[in-house]
Amino acid sequence: MLGNSRTTIRKARAVAVAGTAIALAAAVVPAASAVGAQPSQDLRIKPFSVRVPGKNAAGPRAAAAALAPLRTFNGSFSSGGTTFPYTMVGTAPTGAATTSTIPNSITPLALRFGASTLGVPAANLTKVTTSGMYANKAFPGGTGQYGDVFMRTQFWTQLNGGAKNWHVKLAAPNVRPTLTLTVPAGSGRTLVLRGVTTGFADVNWLDNAIQGYISAPAPTILTQLLTNNIVLCDGAPLADLSNCGIGGYHSLATNAAGRHTYSYQSYLNQLIFQDPTFANISVMTHELAEWLADPYVNNRTPNWISAIAPQYGCNGFLEVGDPVVGRGMTIGGLFYQDEVYLSWFARQSPSQARLGRYTWFNSLTALSAACVP
Repeated sequence: MLGNSRTTIRKARAVAVAGTAIALAAAVVPAASAVGAQPSQDLRIKPFSVRVPGKNAAGPRAAAAALAPLRTFNGSFSSGGTTFPYTMVGTAPTGAATTSTIPNSITPLALRFGASTLGVPAANLTKVTTSGMYANKAFPGGTGQYGDVFMRTQFWTQLNGGAKNWHVKLAAPNVRPTLTLTVPAGSGRTLVLRGVTTGFADVNWLDNAIQGYISAPAPTILTQLLTNNIVLCDGAPLADLSNCGIGGYHSLATNAAGRHTYSYQSYLNQLIFQDPTFANISVMTHELAEWLADPYVNNRTPNWISAIAPQYGCNGFLEVGDPVVGRGMTIGGLFYQDEVYLSWFARQSPSQARLGRYTWFNSLTALSAACVP
């Protein structure tokens, strides 16, 4: 969905994480308009997600035809008598053995709340750039980059049981200088949660604030913005933070130069959500896989619902991370999220993925259930 006006479609808030119910603890919380760290709180926030449609953006006015686009391929599947087209990153797995190496950048994003600024520690940035998103690690189905192995195992049948030398990789990231943004007093605040200074900011303000930055790089580049211990909210943070819980999202900005894809994610201390599966790089792996499978945030599927993640309700978006949020594996102290394969959304039986699975780490073992929103 493109347009000059942007809407945020909010999904239902989480009622469970990794199978454990989360209750909102009673706590006295300072007013939401306050700026600066407050005394330590034990308030429990719930992770939830938003879908951020692409928008038209200001930026370079070069002719779109003069700039190469992001490397993508088109496909489709049929379900229930309806054909669902999709666009994914890379080249068609049914075609030649090709390695697509996608240029990308990581920009540390520091948010200034009054007199305090929350930036990304160098150590955490190093953990990201040396993680399995860029370095080869042993994942189910092969040793390689996280996103590459996910895509290869998803199209296992088309790759002749993995024999075809077809890959979708990230180039070594271009780590850019820190971008510092000042959060308006009415759009954010900080609190100390269980000893961790945590920033809260309105996702609508943030997405509007970064549009000029996002639309500057060439359309071939994935722009990744990384914060540290920042939680986004659907609007200005409420006093009880009940509208806060967003760890990341991905979207695109379109101008005359082309379509610029980007993702935002936060490197989170596990104490913030009291959940080791919603910490460190888990959000970033979630958004990377969703960008690979739906770079232009317009891929639709039959309506689905997940028993693992009922907080997302019934929807029809190709969001490969949402149905299995909270499930994954830890490698070297970092959490990598499980991801859902196309066959699950398409209700294909048998699955075309490796081992006939419907998710990479086998968190879901049956087809998605039909539902009515």
